[in-house]
Amino acid sequence: METYILRLDNVGRKTIQRLQDAVRRGVQVCLMYDSAGSTSVPILFDSGLHSLRASGAQIIEFNPIFPLPWRRRTHHIFHRNHRKILLVDDTVAFCGGMNIADEYCGVEMGGTGLFHDTQVRIEGPAVAHFASVVSDSMREASWDESPRNTTCKQLCFPREDEGVSELREVGGLLGNKNEDNGVCVQVLAANSWRNMRQLQRTLRLTIKFSTNRCYITSPYFLPPPSLLRAMISAAKRGVDVRVITSGVACDVPMAHLASRYIYNKLLKNGVRIYEYEAATLHSKSVCVDAVYCFWGSFNFDLWSYSRNLEVGIGVLDAELCKRVEREFVDNLGKSKEVTKEDIVKSSLLQKGIQFILYMGYTFMMRF
Repeated sequence: METYILRLDNVGRKTIQRLQDAVRRGVQVCLMYDSAGSTSVPILFDSGLHSLRASGAQIIEFNPIFPLPWRRRTHHIFHRNHRKILLVDDTVAFCGGMNIADEYCGVEMGGTGLFHDTQVRIEGPAVAHFASVVSDSMREASWDESPRNTTCKQLCFPREDEGVSELREVGGLLGNKNEDNGVCVQVLAANSWRNMRQLQRTLRLTIKFSTNRCYITSPYFLPPPSLLRAMISAAKRGVDVRVITSGVACDVPMAHLASRYIYNKLLKNGVRIYEYEAATLHSKSVCVDAVYCFWGSFNFDLWSYSRNLEVGIGVLDAELCKRVEREFVDNLGKSKEVTKEDIVKSSLLQKGIQFILYMGYTFMMRF
């Protein structure tokens, strides 16, 4: 299991308990969490995690903010692991935007249901490629060469077989597909530190060369120049480019304010922008021309593009994309469209704050 946020709340403790139950059944368990994403709780002193480790599970804190004195820091403190992956045996993988915390889980399962998010279940040969992505995360872990990581490395089981994988989305969006059917799945990883940019390149080119419509969902919307140009280029050619992003319910208010600085440029070039109001948006997806869709951990922001380890899947399937588009249209009904008049009506103080925050985010990318 690989997560950016591990919070020791109700859902977090239930997850740890289930991992411990798996260890007792003889399952090899490895849990990797990002140190920066999980700073809200005193993880180092938690009895549940200590018990999980004592039972035989491997626990990795990715790029510790406060590394132990005898461990050498191998990455810049801003280099974070934003991937969310659950790899089960060699048959099933889960990928998407969900972390391990109450807000990502429905009330019926013990969470708060605060966030609107998406997670995807994958079965078939593509699972082997997720194992390769997990191996990449292991290599980047700041103490990857420790002998205690032997079990974690054994959990990575790349296979040579290629083919079509079955995909079913968790949460009722897609429902169940016939077990005999499958779709074409492309596992995409991002590791800018090693110049692995297949995810960024795929999204940029897919958007740039779209021909009819392009629907993007991203809770944090601070796209780098290359993605901005791709969106504007498509909109100028008459492509229906629409973006759903966070509104006032954004869990990172400064990111929301900073993103509003670039709204005017996009609106003037024909891109339509909507702010989600029904809940705190955390879902990340792209649907292009009703034939290609993408889900993953990747946000349309500078951090995901240049700093973080990210993962996602691209799927070629017209029937699946139709269902994704229906979900997007349903979310439009729960969102408020931002118009050029809204931008004009903003006060000078609001525009000044948005400019300062946007420049602050771009300045941070230099380090």
